[in-house]
This record gives sequence, C-alpha cells and structure tokens, in this order.
Amino acid sequence: MEKVKEKKVEKSDPLSTKCKDYGLNLGESIKKWFQLNPETTIVSVAKKLKISKVGFYHRLNLPYYGNTVDLIEISLLLKHDFITPLLNIYKNKGNNVEISYTESEVMLLKTELEKTKDLLVRSQREADRLYEILDSHKKQ
Repeated sequence: MEKVKEKKVEKSDPLSTKCKDYGLNLGESIKKWFQLNPETTIVSVAKKLKISKVGFYHRLNLPYYGNTVDLIEISLLLKHDFITPLLNIYKNKGNNVEISYTESEVMLLKTELEKTKDLLVRSQREADRLYEILDSHKKQ
C-alpha cells in the first residue's frame, strides 16, 4: 500500500488578520526596537520575562505580540511605550493613525536639524579648503 501524503492546511489566525486590518504589527515594532538598541539582546529579555528564547521569538513573529499583560511587561522592561499605537487606533475609531508629535518634540527636531545643517555647511567649507590646499601643492 502506498501512503497518501496529507496536505498541511495553514490555519488563519483571526487575531493576526484583525491586526493587519488595523495596520498594527506590535511584534515587528518590538523587533525594530531591538535593532535600534543592539546592547539589549533578545535572549536576555526572554530570560527576564521568564520565557524561553523560542517562545519569545514566537511572540515577536505575531502582529499582536501576546496578551495585554505581555505588552505591559515588555513596555516596562524595555522602558519603551508599545501601548500608545493601540490607543491611537482606539481614539481614531478603529483607523490606524500616523505618529503625531507634540509641539515641543517638533521644536526639538527643528533645532537638531539646524545644528546638522550648520555642521554640514562647516564640513563642506573645510572640504573645499582642503581641495584648494591640495590644488595649490600640486601646482608647485
């Protein structure tokens, strides 16, 4: 007798589907946090949360990450607010909301931008001056 191969049917996760409908992916947001903070490892956080490394990776691959308590724990542990995106969707009656900034945050960003522009201008002047010096030495 020949064995019949059974096809594995992937079950759709209704929570994942709902997260996609809302434009929400908390697992991906937490992964991005780890990319921006390489001094903190996924393994060390899993140990602090008292879950296995595999279990933590599984949560990170879920758009809803885990339950409400899991979300609070990871926010407190990493000292980062992963909860506000959920509240923004609620405040906007179920629609995903782009990140909004306070006036003070915008002013701080503008100040940093001006400093960066000034630094760029100074660097360009220095580079131009160095080219002039090199050209003058080549002519001699």
